[in-house]
Amino acid sequence: MKITLTKIKHNEHFSDETDLFCATICVDRKPVLLVENDGHGTPNKYDSIDGTINVESMLNFINAWCVIFMPKIKMPWDNVDGSECWLQPDLDWHIQDLLNAWKRKKYKTK
Repeated sequence: MKITLTKIKHNEHFSDETDLFCATICVDRKPVLLVENDGHGTPNKYDSIDGTINVESMLNFINAWCVIFMPKIKMPWDNVDGSECWLQPDLDWHIQDLLNAWKRKKYKTK
C-alpha cells in the first residue's frame, strides 16, 4: 500500500507552530480523505472527500498499516530510564514527512 498526498496547498507565511496546509490523501493513487491543519499547533483534521468513506474507519485502517509496515524511528534522546527511545510513526507523522518532502522540492531546500 502506498500513501501519498496530492492537491497540496501550503501557506508558509501563516504557518505558526504547525504547517498551514490542506491536501488530498491517496491510498494506492485513489483519493480517500482530505487533510488540513490550521497552522496554529492543532492536530490535523480529516474529512471524507464526498461523504462515501467513513473517516474514522479509514483512519483506523491507515494507522494500523503504519504500525505494521512503517519502521520505528530511533529518537536522538533516551528514555528516563536510560533506554533507547523509539517512535512508531502514525498517519500524522507520515503526512508530515510527505509534506516536508513536498516543501523541500517546492521551496528548493535540503
